[in-house]
Parts: sequence; C-alpha cells; structure tokens
Amino acid sequence: MKKFWASALTAVLSGAGLVATASPAAAAEVAAVVSGACVDGANETTVSLTNDEATDVLFVLTFTRDGVPDAGEMPVAAGVSDAYSTSFPEDSSTRVTVTVGDGPQAQVVADETIEVNCEPDVPLHEATAPTVTGLPAPGATLTAVPGEWLPSGVVFAYQWMRDEIDIPGADDATYIVAESDRGTTLTVRLTGTLPGFITESRTSTGTAIPEVFTTAPLPTITGLAAVGTVLLADAGTWVPAADSLTYQWFRDATPIPGANASTYVLTGADAGFAIKVHVTGAKAGFESVTASSVATLRVLSAGAPAISGGKDVGKVLTVTPGTWGPSPVTLSYQWLRNGSAISGANAATYKLGSSDAGRSVSVRVTGSKGGFPSVAKTSPAVAVNGILTAKTPTISGTGAVGKTLTASAGTWGPSPVTLKYQWYRNGAAISGAVAKTYRLVTADAGRSITVKVTGSKSGYTSASRTSSAKIVLKLLKTATPRISGTAKAGQTLTVLRGTWGPTPVTLKTQWYRNGVAISGATGSSLKLTTKDAGKSITVKVTGSKSGYSTVSKTSAAKTVYKPARPADVDCNDFGGNWSAAQAWYKKYYPYYGDVADLDRDNDGIACDSLR
Repeated sequence: MKKFWASALTAVLSGAGLVATASPAAAAEVAAVVSGACVDGANETTVSLTNDEATDVLFVLTFTRDGVPDAGEMPVAAGVSDAYSTSFPEDSSTRVTVTVGDGPQAQVVADETIEVNCEPDVPLHEATAPTVTGLPAPGATLTAVPGEWLPSGVVFAYQWMRDEIDIPGADDATYIVAESDRGTTLTVRLTGTLPGFITESRTSTGTAIPEVFTTAPLPTITGLAAVGTVLLADAGTWVPAADSLTYQWFRDATPIPGANASTYVLTGADAGFAIKVHVTGAKAGFESVTASSVATLRVLSAGAPAISGGKDVGKVLTVTPGTWGPSPVTLSYQWLRNGSAISGANAATYKLGSSDAGRSVSVRVTGSKGGFPSVAKTSPAVAVNGILTAKTPTISGTGAVGKTLTASAGTWGPSPVTLKYQWYRNGAAISGAVAKTYRLVTADAGRSITVKVTGSKSGYTSASRTSSAKIVLKLLKTATPRISGTAKAGQTLTVLRGTWGPTPVTLKTQWYRNGVAISGATGSSLKLTTKDAGKSITVKVTGSKSGYSTVSKTSAAKTVYKPARPADVDCNDFGGNWSAAQAWYKKYYPYYGDVADLDRDNDGIACDSLR
C-alpha cells in the first residue's frame, strides 16, 4: 500500500504583507500547497501554486534536504494554478519553503517539512525459488541456482540453512557439504533486492545429506562355475540393516541384462568368463553403497555324458562325453557300479562283468582346464541285466521217424522265466518246430536232432541252452510181403519177402490168423489146418539193421477156404449109397464135426448101416 503524507499552507495577501494561516481559506488570492509521496520507489515532493491576483506572481521555492538548500523560481501568471514537483531517490526528510518575491521583501507563503518513508510497494514481476545442484555428499560442492527474476538487475543475497537453521558464514552461492551435515537437510534462502521493488526471499527445496552404512560387507558367491549351475550371492550383514538390497551380476566387467536376483543360473553365454556380483544397499536417509564380490573362476561348459552299448554281461559300454568348452578341455573317466567307483575302470569304454549283473552302471566324466574349475558330470545309469539260472535241456523219446521227441527244460530261475523252444535238424532250425514236443518226419532220418531252450525275464539277459543231439535212425528200403499157395486146410502157404536194403538186412517173419500171431509160425511157410478154415491169414516181415529203424511190413490177407454149413441130413438121405454118405461126412467133418450124427460110434465111418 502507498504511504502518503501532505501538509498545506495558505498564504493570503492582506495590505502590506502576507499572513500565513494553518488552514485553507476560500478568500486567498495567492496560495501554495506542499505534499510528499513515494512514487515508483522514489521520494517525490510536489508544490501546487495558485495565483488569483490580477498580476503575475514569482514564487521562490527552496528545498532543503540534509541541511543543503536548493532554490528555484517558478512564475505563475495571473489567475493561473500551477504545480512543481521534484524526486529524491531515497527515503528522506525535506523542508520546503515557498516565498513570493525575492530579497528582503520576500513574503513566506509556505514553510513545511515533508517526512517521506519511501517503502516500495511494487513486487518484482517474477521471483523463482532457487534450485540446488551438486552431489549431496560430504566434500562435494552445492551450488544455488537463482532461477528467473524480473525485472533484471536484481541483487541476490544467499543464506544456507541446515534443518531450517542458518549456517553461520554460509552466505555464498556455493556451499561445501561438511561431514556434520550427514543426516540433515540443507536448503538455501535467496533474497533479491531492486530499488523501487519489494525485497523478495525464496527458499530452495531441501537437499537431504544421507548417512552412511557403518558396515557394507563384500558379497560372497557360492556355487560351481559351470554352465547350468546356480550361483548364490550372500550379501552379508549390513549395519544398520538396509531397507533393500539389489543385485547385478557381471560377466567379466559387463553387466548381464536381467540378472538382478540373489541367484543366477549360468548359461552357455557365460562359458569362458569370470562371474561377479554387485550388491547395492539402500536405506531411507542413507547413502546407497555398492559392494562387489570377488570374481569366480572362469565358467566351464560341461557336456552331458551318455552311454551306448548292450546291457548284458560281456557287452562293452562306451561313453560319449558331450561338448565341453572352451576347448581344449582335458577329460577323465570313472565308471561307477551302483554309484561306487569300479577299480581300474577309467577308460572311455567298459566291458560289463558278472559283478555288474543286476546293478546300475554309470560313468563320471571330469573336465579340467587351467583357470577353470574342475567339473564332473555323471551320465544316466544303465541297468545291467541280471543273469538267469539256466539248465541244459534233455530230449526223451525214440529217435525214429514217426516217433515224438519231448524236451525237458529243467529248472530256470529266478522264477517265473518264460521259455521258448526251437528244434534243429543237423544244426538248422526246423520251421514251425517251436513246441515242447516234436514228431520225427522222414526228413529227419539219419539226422542229428537237437532242441534249444531260450529263457527270458524282464531285467535279465535272455539265455539259451541246447540239448545233446538225438540221432534219428535211417530208413530201410522195404518191400511189402506177398503170400503164395492155396489157402485151404492141408495146403502150405509161402511168404515172398521182396527185396530189402541196404543189404544185409535181418528179416523176421510172423504169421497171423485173424490178426493174432500164430504161435511158432515164424518160418517162411505155413501149413494150413482146418483150424485156419474161414480165417484171414497174413504174414508180417520185420527188417532190422544197425543204425536203421526196424520196419515191419504186413502182407495182404488170404482167407482160408471153409465150406458153407450143410443142411441137416441123416443116413436115409443117401439112398442106401454108403460111399456117398462117407464122402459127405469127410467133406464137412473137418470144419463142423459130425453135425449130421452120421458116425454114431465115432470110428470115423459114416452110416455103418449102409455097408
């Protein structure tokens, strides 16, 4: 707000002189009014003059400031009001004397002291709060940047503050942060002055000077420097405890993108590089600190070993170590049985022994290289098949064509064991002969017959055992015998054996009556009796020879003559002819006996009455 002070004196001409009164008078003809004001920041004194006379009046104005007068004249025409003003640049007290005329006759119209305290009431057009640049750390220099103040020409004064309390002597545009400032907030107050404008002060935002951790340990890394391994960073114990710990893993000196956890899984890209980790501790009001671990050995890329080869005892296993790097890498081998090292098994191959049966076999491959860790990788295990308890089969049965042979496998274990059979002729498998029994055929004659039994069981090596050979007898060349002679009681039949071979062949003969061997009838001929009448007579010839199957051949049958049973007769039926009766008797008696009762005295003579 503007401050205004004014004082007015009215001088009235009366007779020979001027009389001054302390209040305005409407009848005054010559008057002077003195006023003072602060205008645009300067002391401005104004003298308003009025001349109501009919003639011109010469006013003399004297301004006395700090005891130094400064006078000047100002004519005012008759009937005219006019004003005179002057400015002083500072607040001041000014005595203003106004007279009419000059010299001894001068008459005082006004004599007044004007007190003006020119406090500016115009604000600066723009006054921006200062900013502070610089590192908020002891020993660092903070700089106050005023920002934009208008109009130009503003003079600045600085005062640095610690937690809103002035820091003695800190009144420059810069400030060096002291160790004692830790844990406090620094600000700077900027005061701008410009004549004619209100003095303005602005305070910066606070700059917090953080405290420091008393203990920020170096992190440690655990884990093998091998591709695929998980590395673990141990940040240690921070004092005081950090609000947060952040991690950054490095491949040599290069940060690994995205590797910001306390663990890191080594990848193929890490092979050949040393790995380290930076741990940054942060806490409200504390300076963040980054601690770096010691680097690991360079990372080795280990291959994945794999085993090839059979799983049976006696087979050779071979390890493929996989790709190791950076090349070259020295590889060593150790074969394991159920996880335990096998003495002396240190090559890339291993022959399975009986001790491995039913066990798991694996191989550990160890890679070594200067500046790198030794890395061991173990292959997946191979389950070695167990060994079956197997028996050699036996063959029972006659080794002759047409006979059936039977295989006995014996006891296999551990039970149950699945058994399969294959019969062989002279070492060659017989197609379709895969049962426990085998019927000998003509092709087997004179051949060696064996059977192979194969046992199988999950987790065990299949085993095969072959029987001793059964020699099949050879086949004789035979002939079917024939019977010559009349097939009638009293006649003799003879056998025609035919040709048998290869010679010599032992031949035996047996005669049969209605399929029943006739006791003692083993010769080459047979004399027929009435006992044979009506019967079927055959002869069987059996040929035998060492190394050959005994063969029997039977002839076609011959039926021995037998008359039909006669009708009933008596001696009267012969017309007294004894000879006819005797002939009839002899004809039928051998076959039917005395069926007509013609020989009542059993003397062999029929019808004695007709003699």
